[in-house]
Amino acid sequence: MLQKAYELALNEQSRRALDNLSEIYRLLQAYGVEQYVRFDLGIIRDFSYYTGMVFEAYTPGLGFPLCGGGRYDHLLSDFGSTCPATGFALGIERILLALERQGLAKPDQSKDVYLSYAAGKAAAAIEQAGKLRQSGKVVELALSAQTEQAAQESRQLKGYKELVYLA
Repeated sequence: MLQKAYELALNEQSRRALDNLSEIYRLLQAYGVEQYVRFDLGIIRDFSYYTGMVFEAYTPGLGFPLCGGGRYDHLLSDFGSTCPATGFALGIERILLALERQGLAKPDQSKDVYLSYAAGKAAAAIEQAGKLRQSGKVVELALSAQTEQAAQESRQLKGYKELVYLA
């Protein structure tokens, strides 16, 4: 397909773009993943900062991309660092929908500790949540102070195994 497009290219800029895609294809072959890639010269990402190839990633049963991105050579210089790069945005909700549609299990969502606190204990609660997370626990920290009874109700409603309450 790229060779056919090269024959139809009317200017040097188009030929350079196709040369770049051909090099990308050679790299995909070297990694042994070319069978998972299809070139579509009709994809246009409508962000002006892209300077090269753009892409979208698909999965069976979804009907729209999981992610999209491309090459941008000048974007980071707007933030003080001249560094050509390639990047993408990934839709977590799209991954979960794809897993559901494909009948695959969602990742285990361990809910270890609901950590709540009395008025005036927010700083201590934040510190405690950090310690629990460093020990490998999945912790949800209450957004604001609660009574212990309200904290217990929140823990049960949210499905956490344990309540840690700082009074």
